Amino acid sequence: MKRIGYIILPVLMLVLLLGACASSEECLAAYAAADAQKLLDAGVFDGEMEPVDAFIVSMLYGIDEKDITECACYLAIDTSVSADELTVLVLTDEAAAQAAEAACWERVESQIDSCAAYCPDQVPRLEDAVILRRGCTVLLAVGNPNKLPQALTELGLN
Repeated sequence: MKRIGYIILPVLMLVLLLGACASSEECLAAYAAADAQKLLDAGVFDGEMEPVDAFIVSMLYGIDEKDITECACYLAIDTSVSADELTVLVLTDEAAAQAAEAACWERVESQIDSCAAYCPDQVPRLEDAVILRRGCTVLLAVGNPNKLPQALTELGLN
């Protein structure tokens, strides 16, 4: 009976370890900051886009900067005429990703309210915003609604 105990304990530890690895791989297999460049190159955004650092991203979205392990964010240079925005966030864990996803939806709603007053032609773009969460990552894209869904599909990002 004692020999079975010597076998069961290591097997249980191995199962737990493999389970932990599976959740880490989920994050590894998800979005990466490099995916932002792929979308930029796909031509779904009108006009020039400007990169924004993680500190500004944390302020814009209300996300704790310590929860962001990697990010790529681009905003339209002329925000008075374009609501185009692209953000890819790699977060510390799934809870942080869930919070970031909610923050992205809040940002889009806030942008809709703002754009309704000074650039109402951009509201449909915002209403068609794409926000996707995979594991510990979140992707937000506001671009040409006629091109964005197809580009996401072709790049395998949806």
